[in-house]
Amino acid sequence: MSAGGGALTSLGLSHADPDLHTRADRPNLFIKIPGTAEGLPAIEEAIAAGVPVYVTLLFSADHYTAAAEASMRSVERRIAAGQDPAVGSVASIFMSRWDVAIKDDVPAPLRDKLAVAVGTQAYRAYRDVLDSDRWQRLENRGARAQRLLFASTSTKDPEAPDTMYVHDLGAANAVNTIPGDAPGLLRPRPGRRAADGRWWKERRQAEGVPGRRSGPGCTGCLAADPGR
Repeated sequence: MSAGGGALTSLGLSHADPDLHTRADRPNLFIKIPGTAEGLPAIEEAIAAGVPVYVTLLFSADHYTAAAEASMRSVERRIAAGQDPAVGSVASIFMSRWDVAIKDDVPAPLRDKLAVAVGTQAYRAYRDVLDSDRWQRLENRGARAQRLLFASTSTKDPEAPDTMYVHDLGAANAVNTIPGDAPGLLRPRPGRRAADGRWWKERRQAEGVPGRRSGPGCTGCLAADPGR
């Protein structure tokens, strides 16, 4: 379920989340809250109240880190209050929208590379959080890690493999929202290639493309227009 829409305010979101979760009466239900400036205080308040949260509208490693900080603050509050720190949460970062946003602005050799670069940066930030002394202390007290989730992973480019964002973003302790029929998706459709490490390696070598780099300047436009 989603909290938000229209004019977002931290106060309105934080009041809505526990109410939505209580009315649903489903312990495994996650309340979706945008990881925007308005949403971050609501994320902290919701998890502090014991409400599982699905953080959405993340587009960069910095966005993920801000959501992780909000989650850890809420867990620290629960521990200080003598409450169970094991509250579920995921942080969802959008992938394919990066490549869609720049597809008409970059030469062909640079297409379909930005999203995976951004995802790799986000995963590095995720591992830094999990390896930090701060998180290790919380985990030792029984806290549950906020899992990084790769969303918007359907391939939009008809020339690219169906499973590009699935194979290239497969990583330990992360979640990938495999689109469509999973068994069918892991086989290439007629006229499409299956993705594996060789696909990207061969393409980069043939085109002489350097290592992938992200473009943080585009983050704002994606967050402002999440439908891209």
